[in-house]
Amino acid sequence: MSSCFGPAARARSSRRTTLVTVLAPTLALLASCQEGGLDKGVASEVKLAVDHHMNRLGGAPSFTTFPVKPNTSWAELQTLHFEDDGQYSTSSPGNQRSAKNAYFLGKNGELTLADRVSGSVTLRYSGYYDLGGDAYWFLIRSNVSENLLFGVRQISGRPTVQDDWHLFGETLIFAATNAAQVPENIARTFVGDATIDGSGAITAGLVKDSRDKTILLEGRLTGGTLGFSDFAIEFKGDDTRSFSGGVAKHVGVLVDRTWDDGEIGTLVMVRKQTASADPTRMIGRWRVGLHAIFNKPGRAGVAASSGILELATGRTFKLSFTGSNTVLNGSFDIGDKGAITLVENGGFNQRFEGAVDPDYRVMTFVDKTVENSGDPFVALYFAILESTAN
Repeated sequence: MSSCFGPAARARSSRRTTLVTVLAPTLALLASCQEGGLDKGVASEVKLAVDHHMNRLGGAPSFTTFPVKPNTSWAELQTLHFEDDGQYSTSSPGNQRSAKNAYFLGKNGELTLADRVSGSVTLRYSGYYDLGGDAYWFLIRSNVSENLLFGVRQISGRPTVQDDWHLFGETLIFAATNAAQVPENIARTFVGDATIDGSGAITAGLVKDSRDKTILLEGRLTGGTLGFSDFAIEFKGDDTRSFSGGVAKHVGVLVDRTWDDGEIGTLVMVRKQTASADPTRMIGRWRVGLHAIFNKPGRAGVAASSGILELATGRTFKLSFTGSNTVLNGSFDIGDKGAITLVENGGFNQRFEGAVDPDYRVMTFVDKTVENSGDPFVALYFAILESTAN
């Protein structure tokens, strides 16, 4: 049987010895991709017959050159098929489905995907699934690549996009050879919003990116089969970018795969709430998958990790990372129509901007401040409220 995820997933996993382990205490990571796989005698507690959009952001743990070379990173779009026999497969546009492999989905939302890459080697990838909604994420990590895979459930027909949306994104830059060797010419994130009309057109929109630059948006969301969409957005004064992916009930996840125009990346859309968010509905544990790009020239690379975000009464938060003793503490504030800001107060000077969807099930936030440190990074976080089911 062949791997569901291709060559990048097949390397033997190990604890990272480059970049993150040494340089970034907030992202000292353990591998999520390891030999062993699922025990054949263990059946999934929850079985699904659902297809999902699956977006993959990944890259090498270390970029050895400036500018970043396109073949050291990727943004991909696939479909993830869960079947009620406890197996899953993947497919890409124009390609056949992969071979089936086992999955395990716990009643608490814990997700494990097996990936048999040869007769004697099976890898497994860990993540989290929203049993009450339509979102999920998991990690594929090895000594040659770091990947966050995440998405939303496919829906029948065209999604309802006429509304106000929060927008978040992460962009990897393939700069010109003579470009300034600064972090912003390796990676950026952005935060903004857009109003989309019934035809899918942006009637008003802007984002602010890691350069602290405000960019007006124009564009149109098209498509509609199974909630699939193409979104050509003009970042006025910068460039026109084409995103493809899926929009579900309240969350859209799209990727820009066209590396030859100078960048790739992702766009996450979160539908705005019609009134102020209720902070009491946000209290609890959120399971977080993250994709980070270290963007100091000469020390750049990609990292993926998991963590737990705990929001407590009194509007305080604690963010811990798998395999790390580092814990970020701070306060959070609720803004307009589901917007949320988290400010760390323990010395790392991190500020996260995000939003929670109207059902209080999915939260997305980004770190778009390029810190004045030896190893600055930007990051995208995709969080799902932890299930309380036994």
